[in-house]
Amino acid sequence: MRYDITSLRPAVVTTAPASTALEAPRRLPSWIRRPAVAVAAVAQTPAATKVPKPGNGVACTFNAEKYGLELKFLAKPSASLLERLKASGWRWSRFGKLWYHSKPARALSAAADIAGMTADETATLAKRIDGEATRRADAGMERACGIA
Repeated sequence: MRYDITSLRPAVVTTAPASTALEAPRRLPSWIRRPAVAVAAVAQTPAATKVPKPGNGVACTFNAEKYGLELKFLAKPSASLLERLKASGWRWSRFGKLWYHSKPARALSAAADIAGMTADETATLAKRIDGEATRRADAGMERACGIA
């Protein structure tokens, strides 16, 4: 039996052997229709689940696992903002559909300006970044000394 690749349904055979009549298409094997194994939800920090603000449509989060800042937009940013992001070292993640920066301490002021964060929000995010930097430095030192 032949299958149509685009729809994963049996292709309808237009010509039949002289000895048999056209058969009704058979059902696909269950392994073709079965969805892929469900991926377990990744545990996210509360800041990673933050949604963009309704006013400006931008959410700024700190990803502790990857040690980076992330900007998520509700709509595509303007061309001038895209150029500004690229010039200041932000990179686009097709998978995450967000902009990220791997040096969060350097990018925090620009991110706060773009996202329209208040001084309290910026200070809270700066504390999280500093705490994660300290934790990573301590863990690296422990590994180097053979403690961990």
